[in-house]
Amino acid sequence: MGKSRLYVRVVRPSSVPAILRSGQLIEESAFVVPKLAGLWQEGGVFWFSEIPGRNLRRLLNGFDPPPPRLILKALESLWAVPPREREGNAFNLTGAYRRAKDIISHSLGGHDGGFRDFRRAVEVLDPFCKDWKATGTAHNDFYDDQMIVLPDGKIALVDIEGAGLGDPMLDVGNFLAHLNWSSRVSHRGGGFAEYHEAFLQNSLERFRWVREDLALREAVCLFRICTNAVRNPREDWRERLAAGLHLVSETLYE
Repeated sequence: MGKSRLYVRVVRPSSVPAILRSGQLIEESAFVVPKLAGLWQEGGVFWFSEIPGRNLRRLLNGFDPPPPRLILKALESLWAVPPREREGNAFNLTGAYRRAKDIISHSLGGHDGGFRDFRRAVEVLDPFCKDWKATGTAHNDFYDDQMIVLPDGKIALVDIEGAGLGDPMLDVGNFLAHLNWSSRVSHRGGGFAEYHEAFLQNSLERFRWVREDLALREAVCLFRICTNAVRNPREDWRERLAAGLHLVSETLYE
């Protein structure tokens, strides 16, 4: 018999039904999802099959990502899946933003670094998140490190637990935010900055979106990513937080 590699995911047992539903939803799209090899529902343990391919973040590091249209085409197929509002709660951007705001505000304290950009950001993001509503099926946590590019060019998603009712444009905004953070705050090499611009332009042209609407979503996702500087502190965490908040402000006001 041949050998195969399995990956284990441990979650709260109460989360198991939602993850199963999300996986079934994504299976109706053009994305590939890991095969469920086993499940211990009472313990919240999943065993998934290995997906042969290359991680998109590593491809970006090596200047070898797939054309944006391939990812956008797969995303569009996911958005076309009818939402199942009765099978779980919608993505709560308002709550996620509020939690990020509390963390950042507390972390800034009385320090001047980043506080001006924080105030400028929340002046715009507070009313946006207050009025925001879920509008359709979305992945709800879409970014480069969640994707595997298969040898045949298809895109696999390794994180499937959040898919459901959400905001399709926010999927693109979140992806752009992670690319921007990698380029401007984490200072990763590779093609992150170039891919950000290409993905932005392809998205606007393909879906005929208003750039300001997409910028709002990228900015709120960047704002949430800023909490990474606090949650995973390094010696330069204050500088990283300030740089992230400046990037939020720049995204909103450029």
